[in-house]
Amino acid sequence: MPENRIGIGIIGLGAQGNAHLRALLACPEAEVMALCDPNAEALRLAELSARQGWAQPQLLSHYRELLDHAGVQAVIIAVPDDLHREVAVAAFQAGKDILLEKPVAHSIEDADAILAAAEASGRLLQLGLVYRYSRHYRRMAAIAASGEIGQPQMAWCQEFRRPFQDVAWYHSQARTGGALNEKDCHHFDLFNWFLGSRAKRVCAFGSRAVLVPGGGYLERREPDGTPRYLDCGDNVDHAAVIIEYENGAIGQLNLCLFLSPATWSHEHYEVGLIGRKGRMVRSDLSRSLLVISGGQEFDERQEITVREVPGPRLPHPGGMLQEQEFLRCVRTREPPFASGQIAREASIIAFAAERSIQEGRVVDVAEVDPRR
Repeated sequence: MPENRIGIGIIGLGAQGNAHLRALLACPEAEVMALCDPNAEALRLAELSARQGWAQPQLLSHYRELLDHAGVQAVIIAVPDDLHREVAVAAFQAGKDILLEKPVAHSIEDADAILAAAEASGRLLQLGLVYRYSRHYRRMAAIAASGEIGQPQMAWCQEFRRPFQDVAWYHSQARTGGALNEKDCHHFDLFNWFLGSRAKRVCAFGSRAVLVPGGGYLERREPDGTPRYLDCGDNVDHAAVIIEYENGAIGQLNLCLFLSPATWSHEHYEVGLIGRKGRMVRSDLSRSLLVISGGQEFDERQEITVREVPGPRLPHPGGMLQEQEFLRCVRTREPPFASGQIAREASIIAFAAERSIQEGRVVDVAEVDPRR
């Protein structure tokens, strides 16, 4: 391996692990040294991608073999949520820096164990809150902090999309901590970032109403497009969440995971903010940021074009910059922008929302956060 490159290992080669692989292959400062997955077919397909990018990684079936690899300085962990603690703690004990896919864990106990292991090891922990590495959302955060719209008082996200892929653990409440943790820790983190405060109380409603046995949800997915009924799992397939922040601001999420036909586009996705000056900034990622100020006679509109870092096609905006900044942090030892504590704050909201749905009441965040 060239001296100026950082040796990387990837543990878990599902959709997210492969996205990390594609991004790393486009980073000249990274050397993909090892790939790990217990599924032989997943390893084979990832090896094909790696060789197309001129990498020749070692293929391993158990993560402990990868952690013993002398050339691996840092690891990307993209395993199911309920395995995060086991793999991440072992990686810290092996002296590796970590980019851990979101959410930090499926429970607050596991999240705190991971953060404690990171602190004890002195190694880096970056979370895969990829929207924090999107230039699009960084521009929104800059507008929120600039005073241009006034102090942000309301934030919202609506995401109406097709279901999670047909992989059982994605649809499991026990293995993910709930769909609001697995999917929407991204959006709760955006709220925390934009509003500049900590969540105080959460009220949520939701259920699994469509993706159930006999529900008749027929989906077609790539690559073969074979139609099949999706009726597995017990986490929510739609929800509405309201968050009250310590500074008085409000965040609201509306989620649907059964948009039919089973396609998804940014036409059905929107993030927005309204500040105390009555000005609004909103985005659906498919077009420019739109800043609007209301008046008695007319609205003033300003469109801002933001371009992401160029690279291979990835599932989320910010994917390339996420890898680049991780590699920089490994080299310089600066703290990651998406830290473990930041990810914990996002998951705390999800855990409070899940409890609110289950118990039918408003939940104080302190009830689910042992540190408050």
